[in-house]
Amino acid sequence: MVYIFLFLLIVCIDQFTKYLAYNRLRLGGSKIIIENFLKFTYVENTGAAFGIFSQKTGILSIVTILVCIILGFYFIKNYSSLNTIVKISFTMILAGAIGNLIDRIFRGFVVDFVSFRLFSFYDFPVFNVADIFVVLGAFLMFIFALFMDEGNKIDG
Repeated sequence: MVYIFLFLLIVCIDQFTKYLAYNRLRLGGSKIIIENFLKFTYVENTGAAFGIFSQKTGILSIVTILVCIILGFYFIKNYSSLNTIVKISFTMILAGAIGNLIDRIFRGFVVDFVSFRLFSFYDFPVFNVADIFVVLGAFLMFIFALFMDEGNKIDG
């Protein structure tokens, strides 16, 4: 039950922040949050990460649906044997994927708005809250897989 709540919370936060970006930044461009570090910039992304597969919204939607079905089925089937960290990771990845899928289906593009600059010389591609959770979930799962083995399981 806690994972369903976490899933819904992430999707709602993602959709709410995209709603704000769409309504407040779409016409005005950008809003600087921290000079030379963080700003909100409205972008309509018709592709995937970093804009790859631009204008392939239909294919990306189908792939996302298939991946979510596979991950969701695995998650449900193996729920009782999964570690808490892995459950949280799956929840974050699925919620982020669904958040961007909602955009693709209802808008025809994904709303991206977080623009981050590292050390004033590298501008990251613009992203959104759903992207953050997909990356955090994948990173958390990677760290778990890297440092945990069968003999060192964290109880979940």
